[in-house]
Amino acid sequence: MFSLLNLVSGFLETGAIIFALRHFDVNVALVAAILYQFGNLVPHPIQLSKQTTSIFTVFYAILILGSLYFPLLGIIATPFLLGALQSVRSGMKTESGKMRKRSFRMLGFLLGFLFNVYLGLLCAAITLAAVILASQSSENNINIPRFKKLQVVMMLHQTHYFVYCYAVMLIAYQQGGALVAAGLFFAGWLTYVFAPFVWKKWKNYRKMFLLGHSVLTIILLSIFFVPSLYAKAALWLLTGLGGTTEYCIGQLEKQTGNYHELNHNCAENFGHILGVVICLGACLVTADLYISVLLAAIFALCAIMLMATVKNKGEV
Repeated sequence: MFSLLNLVSGFLETGAIIFALRHFDVNVALVAAILYQFGNLVPHPIQLSKQTTSIFTVFYAILILGSLYFPLLGIIATPFLLGALQSVRSGMKTESGKMRKRSFRMLGFLLGFLFNVYLGLLCAAITLAAVILASQSSENNINIPRFKKLQVVMMLHQTHYFVYCYAVMLIAYQQGGALVAAGLFFAGWLTYVFAPFVWKKWKNYRKMFLLGHSVLTIILLSIFFVPSLYAKAALWLLTGLGGTTEYCIGQLEKQTGNYHELNHNCAENFGHILGVVICLGACLVTADLYISVLLAAIFALCAIMLMATVKNKGEV
C-alpha cells in the first residue's frame, strides 16, 4: 500500500499539470503545481486527524467528478487528495528503501500523461482505502518550524529545483504533447536515483555538496544558453548528477546534532512552494518559460554560497 501511494503521489504531480494544460494554459498549469505543493505541507507543518483525512479524500472525489463540467474544479481538488495521501502515508511504518520509494513515484510521473477524471476517482478510492486500513491517531495541528543555516540551504536547494522543473515539463508539452512532457520529467529523475552511487564513497559532505552544486550550476547555465532544444533536453537529464548531493544537507545536520524532522521537512516543503511561485511570477512578467532555468542557476549558486559559510558546529 505504501508503494502504491507513492505511485499515486507521482501520478497526481504530473497528472494535475497535464490536466491543467489540456484545459487551460501554462499559467494555470503552474497554479496547479502550486496547489499540489500545498498538499505536501501535510504532515509538516500541518497534521491531519483520520477524520479530516477522510473528509479531504471524499471532498477531492466530489470536486474531481464536478470537473467533468467545470475543469477548474479538478485543479482546486488537487491539494485535498495530496494532503490526505501524505497524511496517511506518513503514518505507515515501512522498510522500503529510498530507491524503491523513488522508483514507484517515478513510475507515477511517467503515467501522469494518462490522467483523467476517472483515474482521479481511482486515486481517491485507493487513498480512502489506505485511510480506512491505517491506524492513524494524530490530531489536527500546525507545528511551527525553526530554521538554522542548513535548513535555509535546504530551502534554497529545493527552490532551485522547483523554480524550473515544471517549466521544463511545460516546454516539453508545447513541443511534443503530454507523453513527451511526462516522459522527460520521468527521465530527469533517473540521474537522481543513480547518481548517489557516484558520490557515496565521499564522506566530506560539505565539500561534496559544494562540488555537486557547482556542477549543477554549470549545467543549468548551459541549458539556458545553448540554442538547441535537443541539447537542452540532454543537459536536463544530467542535472541530477549535482542535484542529488542534496542529501549531504541531512547528513551534515545529523553529524552536528542539528537534525530535526519537522525543521528539515518544512524547509523542503517551503522551498517547493517558493520555487513554483517564483516560476509563475517570472513567467507572468516575462512570458518566457526559459527564464526559470536561469533563476534555478541563481538559487543553486545561493545555496553554494551559504553552504560555504558552514564551517563548524556552532555555525550550522
